[in-house]
Amino acid sequence: MNLTHKLAVAGAAAFTLIGAGTAVALASGEDSAVRDCAGQSLVRPSEIVLTCADGNAVVRGIDWDSWGSAQASGLGTAEINDCEPSCADGESRPERVRVTLDAPVGSVFTRAVLDNGEEFALPGAAR
Repeated sequence: MNLTHKLAVAGAAAFTLIGAGTAVALASGEDSAVRDCAGQSLVRPSEIVLTCADGNAVVRGIDWDSWGSAQASGLGTAEINDCEPSCADGESRPERVRVTLDAPVGSVFTRAVLDNGEEFALPGAAR
């Protein structure tokens, strides 16, 4: 197993542990969902890992004020590794942000945009 594969597996496992019990699976007739790193469709999760391969970008404690079929928006705390001088030695500083999920494909949001200007492709997005 190469390092990239190990990081991807570790990131997925971390999200599975972190996200356990924080959201409900998409129910029939429900609006759009967001996928976690393991591919589970979730509605209004309290946490979203934005970089599944390494877990270096996470939004926690999300309080959703809107959730629809085209877009969802809420406030949370982002912890994004600055990767300076490298991601292994970088620091994450908590930052209060608005996270907007959009660009649905079917009923799955495929993009997260933070109000600090950062954008992330979410699981389920065409790569």
